[in-house]
Amino acid sequence: MPRNSDYRELINERFEGITKLFHTHFENVNEKLDEVIKHQKEANTRTGKLEEWKIEFEGGRKAKKAILTTIWTIVVIASSLIAIMSFVRGTNNVKELQVIENKLDDKQDKEIDSTMRKIRED
Repeated sequence: MPRNSDYRELINERFEGITKLFHTHFENVNEKLDEVIKHQKEANTRTGKLEEWKIEFEGGRKAKKAILTTIWTIVVIASSLIAIMSFVRGTNNVKELQVIENKLDDKQDKEIDSTMRKIRED
């Protein structure tokens, strides 16, 4: 029958092996947790940037709508003035009115394009 010292050595060897196994396992868990934390920080940074871009985009959309509304108001007023002026002058020439309106439309298209470029650049 083996002696107590042999059993004690056997038990100590087993506990050392289990201790090393647990230590290695916890090191692996700590490494994985560090990776998860790093990934979470990167994801939070990206999300923050996307939210900033969303706010900027919505602000640009509101500005665009306000600009277009103003431009269309100017078009209506200009068309009304042209009609009143032609009536006062006694001009009922439809072609002349159409040419003037086309010029206004071209000018508005150019203004809209330049405004949209400015919004995109900002």
